[in-house]
Amino acid sequence: MTRPIEPLGRFADPVAREPVPDSLTPQVDALPWGGYDSCHDEPTQSSAFEGLLPSLRPPELTSPTAAKRRETIYRYIQAHPGSHVRGMKNELRLATGALQYHLYWLERHGLVTTRRNGFYRHVYPSRIFSDREKFLLGILSQETPREILLCLVQQGSLSQGELAEMLGHSQPTVSWHMERLVRDGVVKRTKSSGAVAYDLAADRGEVLKLVEAYHHDALERCAMRPRQLAVIQPRRRT
Repeated sequence: MTRPIEPLGRFADPVAREPVPDSLTPQVDALPWGGYDSCHDEPTQSSAFEGLLPSLRPPELTSPTAAKRRETIYRYIQAHPGSHVRGMKNELRLATGALQYHLYWLERHGLVTTRRNGFYRHVYPSRIFSDREKFLLGILSQETPREILLCLVQQGSLSQGELAEMLGHSQPTVSWHMERLVRDGVVKRTKSSGAVAYDLAADRGEVLKLVEAYHHDALERCAMRPRQLAVIQPRRRT
């Protein structure tokens, strides 16, 4: 099993501190940077990254501290595959330019891959996930689409109004996300007696596997929603 992640700045997600299942996670201890320490401002040893850094980069990007920061960034990506760059910047409290440079370094050396979907660029550890898993992880990294998918996984077919009431969002917000989920082939739209409903088009088992491994806290929050649905469903049948 891998070790839990130490926080950097504001990042203190309790889920990220839990070891991720071996079946879905690379063995970080086998990577070339050696022993792990949390990210500090003082120079440290224990990184093979430093010898590979370009010699003409600014000191803040080429010091042993920078190498440790890359290790911390990689560990975050390992526990949160599919994270988008904007969210990583906020969670790790790194300047955009510094994060972009470190991600470029990690991708150039084959440790991560990135892919864009709409407004977001998502980051994954290399050689772990299929293209389909990457696509789903990218969607699951966004809070509202993840909540919508979990509602459909647990409750089955729902209307936009029911989803909006369950999630506490406005119908225009839900509609905006549903259009994109339908376009991406993750959700399907059905009509019955003139009423429009939505259901999961992606494989339920695959979605649940990824949520349980990387977004378990979302499952716990979603477990409270059947109580809300019990209030909604009688109105649906009238």
